[in-house]
Amino acid sequence: MASKDKSEKRRGISVNIKQKHMLMAAVACCGPVQLVNHAWAQEAPAASGARQQVDVEGTTEIIITGVNSRLSPSIDTFPGSVTVIGSEELATQLAISTDVAAMLATKVPGFATQSFSSSDFGQTMRGRGLSYYVDGMPISNPLRDGGRSLRSVATSAIGGVEVIRGASALYGNGGNGGAVNYITKRASNEKGFSGRTMISVSGSFDNLADSLSPFIQQDIELSGGGFDLLLTGSAEFVGSFFDAQGDRIASDPTGNGGITDSDIYTMYAKGGYTNGDHRVEASYMFYEQTQNTAWGGLILGVPQDDIKTRPALGQVDPRVVDQYSRNRIGQISYIFSNFFGGTARAQAYHIKNSSLFGFNARRAGGTQSLIESRKAGARLDFNNRLDDLGIDGSLLWGAEYIRDKSVQTVNTDPARVFVPEIDQKNYAGYGQIELRPIQPLTLNGGVRYDKFDISVADFTVLDSSPEFNAQGGKLSFESVVVNAGASFQLDRALTVFTSYSEGFSLPDIGLAIRGTRVVDPLVALRPEPVVVKSYEIGVRGQLDFLNYSFAAFRSTSRLGQGFAPDPANPLLSVVVRAPERVWGLEGTVDGKLFDDRLSWGGTFTLVRGKRQQNIDSDPELEWVPLPNDRIPPVKVSGYLEYEITPDFPVRLQAVYSGRRDVFPRDQADALDTCCTTAGGTIPVAQRQIWEGSASNFARVKPFVTMDLLASHPIGGGKFSVAITNLLDKFYFPTANQFTRHISRAQRFVPAPGRAFRIAYTFEY
Repeated sequence: MASKDKSEKRRGISVNIKQKHMLMAAVACCGPVQLVNHAWAQEAPAASGARQQVDVEGTTEIIITGVNSRLSPSIDTFPGSVTVIGSEELATQLAISTDVAAMLATKVPGFATQSFSSSDFGQTMRGRGLSYYVDGMPISNPLRDGGRSLRSVATSAIGGVEVIRGASALYGNGGNGGAVNYITKRASNEKGFSGRTMISVSGSFDNLADSLSPFIQQDIELSGGGFDLLLTGSAEFVGSFFDAQGDRIASDPTGNGGITDSDIYTMYAKGGYTNGDHRVEASYMFYEQTQNTAWGGLILGVPQDDIKTRPALGQVDPRVVDQYSRNRIGQISYIFSNFFGGTARAQAYHIKNSSLFGFNARRAGGTQSLIESRKAGARLDFNNRLDDLGIDGSLLWGAEYIRDKSVQTVNTDPARVFVPEIDQKNYAGYGQIELRPIQPLTLNGGVRYDKFDISVADFTVLDSSPEFNAQGGKLSFESVVVNAGASFQLDRALTVFTSYSEGFSLPDIGLAIRGTRVVDPLVALRPEPVVVKSYEIGVRGQLDFLNYSFAAFRSTSRLGQGFAPDPANPLLSVVVRAPERVWGLEGTVDGKLFDDRLSWGGTFTLVRGKRQQNIDSDPELEWVPLPNDRIPPVKVSGYLEYEITPDFPVRLQAVYSGRRDVFPRDQADALDTCCTTAGGTIPVAQRQIWEGSASNFARVKPFVTMDLLASHPIGGGKFSVAITNLLDKFYFPTANQFTRHISRAQRFVPAPGRAFRIAYTFEY
């Protein structure tokens, strides 16, 4: 440590912890719809993306009434792959863990298992990238993706989550595999004043003192005279994590940011005024996570021998400063709910986020990098029923503009530019129509046009010895993507659907150029949008005791977007632009038994994917598997919840992640080349490193985790107890098994062992 004072401020030592404790355009048409719980309908007014249930000829239909969702008006008949997590299920999952990644891994087919870090590393959907939104506003950073979007929102502000599974034509850049849209709460108009307080504490059974993590959340709602205001905030002081062997877990398990020994503060305010059909609304969200650990050193393990990496007291370098993630989202909108029988909305927003990453001893003499992104956007959209034209259907259409500036610097004195400022202007227009020509048949179709103007500043390449100056330049892209689909509802028990959808994304330009070996990297890179074509067919239905959905999907892209070791330096990455194929199966089931006292359900996901290579010597090796950070193992999740009494539910849930071992290790010498990249071809010598798991090609071993939750009203509030990793299994998260190469040993970090969370919530 740099000094005694600095050491005393860092957490992870029991005395210091104790002192502190005392203080988601409609979706592109694809796949099955899973409504995680129908209680959303009753609790919808608390969230901006409201839903209600209505009976249509004896069939329960989910109708979307909110303006912050881009889903079809009726998702029961929509041929789209969507998981909707309602407020009741959201509260249940957050009572188990405040990590939204854990909730999504449990409830969403195709969503990879959690990494117990602040990073999105390895988090894909259907073998392709995800994009993240808050009320439809993009919070991902495609120009220089630091991989910290998933956890960059205030969970206290979330009223529901919509997850699009599959390529989406109308959300724009990014998310070729899917999109996560956090729907925020708004104050209800039922009371003039109401409040909600939640306090909890969590920790490890192996080391209570150093793992103790207190949490507090306060919500206040005010309404009257057409005005409404919601204020919510939370503070969480996360202690250290301990594995099932009782050892402390490294603070940065993926090398991209950790959660342990962190202070997390959130704040959210949303206020509005409603006058008849008119509403004006404004909101502001703040999220900050700062990691302040005394255990920043590392004792590297040996991944090939299953020897874990462990933390050491102190820091890897005395110059290390605390990693952090900060996100600020502000917006103002106007809604007119009687615009030619539909809704019109105008919105302007500003998003600013910054992330400071870990120490790199090789870069610029030893530095940490900081990614900063600023977005300013405006959109105008309309959602109209077509009844006045004698058509049973609806039309969603609109336009949007987004300006995104991103830059990455290193914390030298003065700071130096690592990735130059990238300034992107995006102009877009879109439309989506839903028609019901006859009662059982629903047709959907849509189109989106995007134009991108990108400016990249000149910069100095720091990842080079010697350093040299590289040229920036200007880029311009246009893209038109479409979607179409149909569903045929034979009866309540069976709906058959099929769909075609397109999505697109631009490569992470900043990552690709920062380690360039040429003076004009934009010319060498030749970036083009990755257009994904997605096909799907499936069935779903409602029986007396269960709801189900099953789908098969396939997606292709002429230009894939992946990374492989640079031929000149295998420790750096270059973009691989090769054709890709991804296919798989998904299923969901939810049911009730014993007079609805027993609820049960689960999800299933199987994904496979390959990339084309230029191999003339052996045609059988022309298509090779995509790496682990793209294709996860088989995943199965399930739950059982039994109501001992109506107020005393007990839930047991589990997640199984399977084995993935698809990369040949005895054929590397027979290959002439591996991949064609912007930097050339990777010869046999480098391929052996590649197959030797330097870039996410290791064997991934299976594991099972189980969680237990029980709750009961006590003293006017609700008391809950949760136990995660109930069986205290020792395992490595999927993301930490991607590579076993010695150069990535710092990522070979196990998952937390058995832990508890005790919470008490009361409303007034």
